[in-house]
Amino acid sequence: MALEKTVALLRAINVGKHNRIKMEDLRPVFEALGCREVTTYIASGNVVFAAPAKVRQTLAKKVEAALEAEHDVRSPVILRQASELVAAVEASPFTAHDPKKVHLVFLAEDPTGEVDAATYAPDELHLEGRELHLHTPLGLGKSKLDNKKLDQALGTVTTTRGLRTVQKLIELCG
Repeated sequence: MALEKTVALLRAINVGKHNRIKMEDLRPVFEALGCREVTTYIASGNVVFAAPAKVRQTLAKKVEAALEAEHDVRSPVILRQASELVAAVEASPFTAHDPKKVHLVFLAEDPTGEVDAATYAPDELHLEGRELHLHTPLGLGKSKLDNKKLDQALGTVTTTRGLRTVQKLIELCG
């Protein structure tokens, strides 16, 4: 049976002094939970794997629990199938901009609130389903938006990836 590749996006991994984990220590966590063909991309919490739908249904919470128990790492985990990543990139209204300044914010659940785009100008925002498309003309580091503000505004956990990272994850999915 062919399994669609899935990507786990871990938030706040290897940023600062907390939530440090080597990628070679992260892969076995996924393998122990029934994932196959596990690979990581850069040290910021991107894991590509194959797993049946039954495993994926509860995987995010199981990975979160295993990371905390085994590695003292507390990180929300958001899953997207390869086809969902492709659809998110295709839906972005900002792909014509400098790719270094285009980001996708992935939501764990459907949003229960919204973000007032005018508050964050000159940043441009476009919410589409469980993805927030973001263009930061001054760069993400100068943006007033961060995941904590987005979590509060949207009513769910978020994590952000640059367009180039998402494109590479799609490539790794095959």
